[in-house]
Amino acid sequence: MKMKWTPSIEQVAGARYLAIVDRLATDIASGRLRSGDRLPTHRALAERLGVTITTVTRAYAEAERRGLVTAEVGRGTFVRETAGDSPEAVVAAPVAEQVPIDMAFDRPPDGGPAIEAIARHIAASAHAERRALLPGETPGGNIRHREAGARWLARQIGEHADPARIVLVAGTQHAILLSLGAVAGAGDAVLCGALISYGMKVGAGIQGLRLFGVDMDDEGILPDALNAAIRRRAPKALYISPTHHTPNNATMSEARRRRIVDVCRTHNLTIVEEDCYGFLEPARTPLAVLAPERTVHFSSLSKSVSASLPVAYIQFPARNLERAHANLRATIHSTPPLMCEVAARMVVSGDAAVATDWYRQLARKRGKIVRRKVPGAAAVLKNGAHQLWLPLPASWSPGRFVELAGKAGVRLLSGRAFTPDGTPVPNAVRVCFCAPDSESEMATGLDRLAEILAVCPREAT
Repeated sequence: MKMKWTPSIEQVAGARYLAIVDRLATDIASGRLRSGDRLPTHRALAERLGVTITTVTRAYAEAERRGLVTAEVGRGTFVRETAGDSPEAVVAAPVAEQVPIDMAFDRPPDGGPAIEAIARHIAASAHAERRALLPGETPGGNIRHREAGARWLARQIGEHADPARIVLVAGTQHAILLSLGAVAGAGDAVLCGALISYGMKVGAGIQGLRLFGVDMDDEGILPDALNAAIRRRAPKALYISPTHHTPNNATMSEARRRRIVDVCRTHNLTIVEEDCYGFLEPARTPLAVLAPERTVHFSSLSKSVSASLPVAYIQFPARNLERAHANLRATIHSTPPLMCEVAARMVVSGDAAVATDWYRQLARKRGKIVRRKVPGAAAVLKNGAHQLWLPLPASWSPGRFVELAGKAGVRLLSGRAFTPDGTPVPNAVRVCFCAPDSESEMATGLDRLAEILAVCPREAT
């Protein structure tokens, strides 16, 4: 519908057109403006604000560049159906003259023991038997590679790891696609947390799934809210990450895990469990241990060992295995055997375990630095977390903070990147402080963020 939208820009210093864009982003994030709302014409808004039509034209053009609006010739300017979901809106590119510090996407940093070990196993793989470098008869990977996958998953799910039900895939994003595709199809409802990983949000969208966020607290999804959502939405599956959930690090207690499983059993609901960060708290019990008959469980070496090793292991319930194999053939035919061979050698030799132990210790060490350098971090950052979910002061909008961070040479993702459609956007940003390759690079990035936080939005504009 057409909005009588008049942003308040009187008290904002700096360029008028940028002030209009900032207020537009804030009103979208707060829900004052909704997807599909028609904005005032250039002339009408210029008259209301006492600015030139050129100023409004520049503002609308900048808002369109950021992915906030779309302009339709002859119809007007509208809030985008997925406003802010474009890369420009959720992650700002650093200015060209600065070396970017990437804290937008989570990955293990280079420089640990993994890189040298991977290089050594690549060289050794050149002398492997030819059969080890062929896909094998089973689409999920040859038996040796699947046995290595079972060995890796057994670190968390113990005796429940079964090579016959394991499928090897090309990293975390492929694991998300294959896991969801094996349990749901286009148009089906899938439940998830009110906050979700950006990769899961994108993966569900590619497959035409309807995501519905379930209310969360500090431990994650609330069992009563889950029960109500199942009754209302009739979903095909629940997608959940019970240990260090992305982006807010929510980690479920044993009691919470059992209650979630009880709700899913009551409704005969399939669980897709992402356990990429279980290694950060290895004593936690995965849902695949509590409900092996209904849980698709996966873990990725690219998240826990090295981004240079994009291999993930998924274990499916027997009833979902055939469809998983079909989807694997349709997406990649078979995960590259050479890569799987290197991964298997990393697992069997123990080098992968050494790398995750190093990463776990690094996360704890860097977390102490984050608490010291970033205002507000000490109150929200959990011990052992590899990322910071940073609530912003009410006067900030996540989009504006991300934009200023980008100009300062630090790449971030805003809260909008982590919310299913229709879910309120949190006034927060995600900071992947373990991603920079060196502690000094991380510290520089944190200092730049702290400087931005120290300046109120009015001055920063």
